[in-house]
Amino acid sequence: MTTLGNGVRRAAAVASWHRHTQLVTVPDLGGASLRLITPDCDLYRTDARGLPDGWGLPWWGFVWPGGWGVARHLFLHPNLVRGRGTVLDLCAGCGLGAIIALQAGADSVIANDICEMACIASEENARLNQLAPSQLRSDSRNLIGSEELSLGQGDLVLVGDALYDAGLAAELLPWLQDLATRGVDVYLGDPGRWVLTEMDASERSRLMTTVATYALPQSLADEHHGITAVGVHKLRPC
Repeated sequence: MTTLGNGVRRAAAVASWHRHTQLVTVPDLGGASLRLITPDCDLYRTDARGLPDGWGLPWWGFVWPGGWGVARHLFLHPNLVRGRGTVLDLCAGCGLGAIIALQAGADSVIANDICEMACIASEENARLNQLAPSQLRSDSRNLIGSEELSLGQGDLVLVGDALYDAGLAAELLPWLQDLATRGVDVYLGDPGRWVLTEMDASERSRLMTTVATYALPQSLADEHHGITAVGVHKLRPC
């Protein structure tokens, strides 16, 4: 659900996405492939002035450590997604979490990101991985704190690398814990962003429990300035 719709504007956006990205196989995820902005792409070293019209900042053009961690967790534990009601990939970016959830057995997934180009990237990357268009629905509304989806018992929310900003975290974490209290399973991937590392230990324990830690593949560690590991955390109910 984006304002780009399905007409000429969307077609132009998809063409621009193809032109400025390269096909990459994401490591340790069973051969899943995405079109990303790589060091071989002209846009890799450009600033905001050199971006195509309508793009905004292309955070969706990269695999972020927290997003990879959640995807890896689902890849290793496909039982976490099978038989779910609603599966929501929040702050979906390139759509990696949504794609791995579908490959692991989810019937359908909502890829949510307030960036419309991220929604397009999620949809098109799903197509690249031979997933049916009906399986992934994108949504560019801000769903944090929203009751639009009526999430509850048996639903699943995935959040990758969203704790990079204190303001966003202050809005996001109470809502995620409220969802957990309603019976939603919420998994959050984080490579040690400062919001978590500077959080009081007792507060962190109140909010979440760490369910796994994964070594980041070397190619991603190099791209993300030497980050070597990512934690996957499950939100606790209030």
